[in-house]
Amino acid sequence: MKRMLEDYACIFHSLNELPYCKGLIDYLNDPEAGYNAVLHLLRKSLETEKKKEQGLIVNPYG
Repeated sequence: MKRMLEDYACIFHSLNELPYCKGLIDYLNDPEAGYNAVLHLLRKSLETEKKKEQGLIVNPYG
């Protein structure tokens, strides 16, 4: 995940979007950034309700 964010920082720098680049670099310098990102993603996935599929259930065996 850290490598992906570093790549995004490079992309923002090449697009001259310096505030976004600086924000990502500051975030990456935080030693607990990866831990906080994973916690955020886990929390978000637990809070969102899974959509229930409606309709016919097809038996693939018969």
